[in-house]
Amino acid sequence: MRKIWNFAMAAIVIVASAGLLAACDKDDLGTDNPTEDVEKLKRAKEYGRWIDGVVGQQMIDQLDYLFQASAYRDSLRNGGDTEVVMKRQFSNPNMRPPQFDENGEIYYWQYVSENFITHNGISLDKDGAEWTVHSYMRRFWDAPSQPEQVDCQWTVSRNNGVYTLSGGMIHNGLWEEYFTLTEISDVKFTTGLVSINMFPYGEGIKRTRRYCFDGNINITTEKNKGNRPNTNINITLNSLNGYNSKPYNRDGEPVFLPDRAYFTSGSFNASVYDSKEPLHIVADFDKSEIKYLDL
Repeated sequence: MRKIWNFAMAAIVIVASAGLLAACDKDDLGTDNPTEDVEKLKRAKEYGRWIDGVVGQQMIDQLDYLFQASAYRDSLRNGGDTEVVMKRQFSNPNMRPPQFDENGEIYYWQYVSENFITHNGISLDKDGAEWTVHSYMRRFWDAPSQPEQVDCQWTVSRNNGVYTLSGGMIHNGLWEEYFTLTEISDVKFTTGLVSINMFPYGEGIKRTRRYCFDGNINITTEKNKGNRPNTNINITLNSLNGYNSKPYNRDGEPVFLPDRAYFTSGSFNASVYDSKEPLHIVADFDKSEIKYLDL
């Protein structure tokens, strides 16, 4: 699958996720580091923050929507409070509300892309579940070299308490001109619950789903402008723990600022091949640092 990203918009993503590893932003590299090393570290931070802010965080957000659609189905079938589920995940006024099928189940939501659900009738909280999402995104910009629409498909299945995420997701930062797609190679993950303090937007605690990921994600970007080369990024997730850290407590609607770090422990390694010298990135969330290693 072809994956496309406009690197010109990277600054927006970097600003949006500036809280990821603020400790790395100190100008304390010292005088002994050669200029080449300073440039590589800068590139490593930019790529690392983009992987965190666009790929990683949006992967969690998309999974949250799918799990909440399953929770809505469970509440509907068991006489639970479906309104609580709606407020928890589907109350963003900037997006269209979900759509329901003839059985009253959620089968569509919009976040970055348009997403349609099919499943095998088993709750995602139970072994044997298999839920598939078909995603579509239409371009916003006048880019004749781009298709009018891209699509992909990703699946979450559960066996022996462990989930498998496979397929491709659409990832885009704010107003990015081109499409960004990832190819996920059987990422394994487990889930649990975490409590989030909703201060300063209100009182109380939000309970949300926590994920721990292991596996591989591959990205290919196409510039489609002049003769600039494509970029290839290969990512390995190592016990990467994260959750949607946004507080939700303003009339039941999501609050998106201030931005809070999604990932709290674990790491990812990424090998980047672009127009410059190949780069190997290590992002360690236990130490709150991004560093580079020569390939």
